[in-house]
Amino acid sequence: MSSDDSLIFQKKDDLEVTLRMQNASELSKFLDQPAIYIAETVTGALAEGMKGVALSAGRLVQGALKVHLLTQVAREIRYFQQKGRIKEDYVEDKYGFQTWVELLQIIDSETPDEDKLRALKAMFLAVNRINTNDGDKIVNYQLFQLAKKLTSGQLLILKAAYELHLQGRFNPGFINVLEWFQRIALKLGHSIPSLIEHDDKTLVEFRLLNRVAGDSTEGMNARLTDLGMRLCTNIANYQLEIKDLS
Repeated sequence: MSSDDSLIFQKKDDLEVTLRMQNASELSKFLDQPAIYIAETVTGALAEGMKGVALSAGRLVQGALKVHLLTQVAREIRYFQQKGRIKEDYVEDKYGFQTWVELLQIIDSETPDEDKLRALKAMFLAVNRINTNDGDKIVNYQLFQLAKKLTSGQLLILKAAYELHLQGRFNPGFINVLEWFQRIALKLGHSIPSLIEHDDKTLVEFRLLNRVAGDSTEGMNARLTDLGMRLCTNIANYQLEIKDLS
């Protein structure tokens, strides 16, 4: 990008911000701003059709989001260390360094949404939690790998099933799978069972939900397998652990 391709943003208060993409320090200063400032600035520039914005605005916003997510993860890791949930030298343990590297790689390459990132951070905590035995580390690391493959929609289905399980809405024994689709859809608030059915095959394939035989499926634990229960429990435990972090 040439010097003429600077990004010039005009805000309502007439504050003008000039970012030359080849100037790393200026870009860094811009990305340090609050997310709402970045979003409003870039959106305003796009609306004005300003030169160079169409090419680089997406990278700017994605870069800002990555900075936010990486900062969030770093704060949470430090919080867990200070609370004695994760050891200071957790990267020396089996899977510790591996999960840390993979978590940062996912943020850098995918910029995951809130639901997926929450699941990944929950599995990271489960793997690296103090006093976790080797067997549990192996299970939780495999769940970390599964969480990497899941979409936010699939994670929401598991969350809904887990909540229905906790509410005792399903009894042991076979139930009609269409009824299960309907009740999960209703729990998620959109009442479109076909959307649940769309993701069902993947969740069954990953052995997070019980298989379907004909038009029936096992209703115990709201269809969650032992692996699915562990994944959901890890996320629930993470949310309890993190609630005091402001």
